[in-house]
Amino acid sequence: MPMTKCRECQGDVSSEANKCPKCGIDTPDLAILQGRSKQRKLRVKAVSTVLLLALSVGSFYAYKTIRDRQVEKIIDQYTYLISQNPNDQYNYFKLGNLLHEYGRLTEAENTYRILIEKFPQEEDAYNSLMVTLRAAGKDDEMNKLYDQAKSMLDPSDKDAQELLHLWAISLGRQ
Repeated sequence: MPMTKCRECQGDVSSEANKCPKCGIDTPDLAILQGRSKQRKLRVKAVSTVLLLALSVGSFYAYKTIRDRQVEKIIDQYTYLISQNPNDQYNYFKLGNLLHEYGRLTEAENTYRILIEKFPQEEDAYNSLMVTLRAAGKDDEMNKLYDQAKSMLDPSDKDAQELLHLWAISLGRQ
């Protein structure tokens, strides 16, 4: 069995000994002690990493939950404002845009359809609905909307006609 020097008294001791026979110190072999210290450090790092990861995931979900609650409050506010003033286009647009941004495409689509029903000459409403339908992958609905917009928008309005032209290109109609 190999011999080594005790880390405390420098006396000869077996590398497998648990105590130095001369001074009685626990784990007299410095290499073994350092190995245990490295293992302990690795365990601490592993536990710290797991805890940090758990905190990060928890923080993400807490943030998402808080953000979702805030979005719900804002949606409720726009819904209330619309109920108080149903002829204010701005609130419909803000509500539709918020719903679209948070992936609630069906609700956004419904909001824009109400806006178009109330204001059939509003080209931005058609455009917002077209973008929402594209995001939802509703190509057939996009074609129907194009036909509806073409019949409803003012032919003398250059902006509306330019928008129709761009839609026709994106739909492969020109």
